[in-house]
Amino acid sequence: NTSMGLLSGNVLRRPHLSLRREGHTLLAATIGTLLTCFAVVALTVPYQFAGGGVLGLALISNYAWGISPAWVLSVGNAVLLLWGWKALSLRFALWTLYVTVLDRKSVVFELFQYPVIGNTILAALLAGAVGGVGFGMLFRVGASSGGTDVIVMVARKRWGVDIGSMSFYINVVILFASFVVVD
Repeated sequence: NTSMGLLSGNVLRRPHLSLRREGHTLLAATIGTLLTCFAVVALTVPYQFAGGGVLGLALISNYAWGISPAWVLSVGNAVLLLWGWKALSLRFALWTLYVTVLDRKSVVFELFQYPVIGNTILAALLAGAVGGVGFGMLFRVGASSGGTDVIVMVARKRWGVDIGSMSFYINVVILFASFVVVD
């Protein structure tokens, strides 16, 4: 089964294929994570846009108490990954852990000043597009940004819930909570 890459027996039978696959995963997961982090720091936080998942909780914490989204994402993702570790594949868990660690290192994006886009709708579209490309890159290679993705995947495996519906409901609750915090 080549879907497990380096973490399966295939690395012993066909190491060049597994290394190439995981090298592509490393590149896509790195670029995807950097894009999502940039979208949050440069295109979401300055405009106080709401978000879903652990990112939404991180943004609420930032807007309400000034806590860095990178810290909330790191701690939230670590706790949820530990909770869901046994229910997830080792490959998924390790790539999600890699993305979570890289999220924390991406606090470097907070060191720069970004130009303010005068058109808020354009800023929202750019935030969604850049973040969406980043998240898409992660999901395409079998990784995730952690957080509520882990909750949904564990729930799917344990109870057979629909991923889209469960993710939607979790995000709706978080978005409604953001209405209380964001002006």
